[in-house]
Amino acid sequence: SYDRNFLRHQIIPSLKQRWPGIAHAVHRSAELCAEQQALTDEIAQMDLVTCEHYLVGLKIVELDKLSKIRRNNVIRFWLSRQQLPMPSRHHLDKLWLEVVNAADDANPQLSWQAGEFRRYQGVLYNQQKYAELKDVVIVLEHQKSQRIVLPDNIGFLFLQDTTQDKSGVDSGNTIDDDTSAICLKAPLAHEKVTIRFRGEGKCHPIGRSGSRSIKKLYQEYQVAPWLRDRIPLVYYGDVLVCAVGLWICKGYAAKAGLCWHVTR
Repeated sequence: SYDRNFLRHQIIPSLKQRWPGIAHAVHRSAELCAEQQALTDEIAQMDLVTCEHYLVGLKIVELDKLSKIRRNNVIRFWLSRQQLPMPSRHHLDKLWLEVVNAADDANPQLSWQAGEFRRYQGVLYNQQKYAELKDVVIVLEHQKSQRIVLPDNIGFLFLQDTTQDKSGVDSGNTIDDDTSAICLKAPLAHEKVTIRFRGEGKCHPIGRSGSRSIKKLYQEYQVAPWLRDRIPLVYYGDVLVCAVGLWICKGYAAKAGLCWHVTR
């Protein structure tokens, strides 16, 4: 570009003539900056383990334990992992003042170039414009181990049939042993397996005393309203059997069968 040529042919030669060691000094400064950035990212990664909520949010109670510098650092790192631009320091200050510290009964929002910062049940989110998924239905053609691409950049849903021998199965479609997957009994021969994103009616999750509406369950699991149509729901026929990552409906849990795990 014109600016690069201007620097290369006019500015840099003059700088080298005046300060012969400038190239070495600049290179050393760049290395130190890179090391500092690597250290900053390493600290942010450790803080994110503590602060991150399972639905791609940040736990406010954990953020509040950090210094302002570390808090802003982990928020930037969290956004960078979503491939979003960096908010200014002014926006981060407003975020903490107007969203996090808003009144308990408020519904605070702060718009910025990559969405809206919002707070819900003690969790900080960056809400983006999502596609309408209430009518989306993914029909499984088979029940072998597979990776399912979820719509609207939700992520991937991994299915593994643990009743079958793993030999010969594509390792890219298997679930790691240390992954917190949920395992369901296999469907009956006539039951079609589908993935949906809008659930209605009631469900009786394992460990609960009775049935609850899906809306009530989402509230209990702290799923923000704008994220509820982004939870993969597994159906056998027309019966909801699990909300992946949240609950399994009574009568469908198994030690071996169809295991599901979602990555975002």
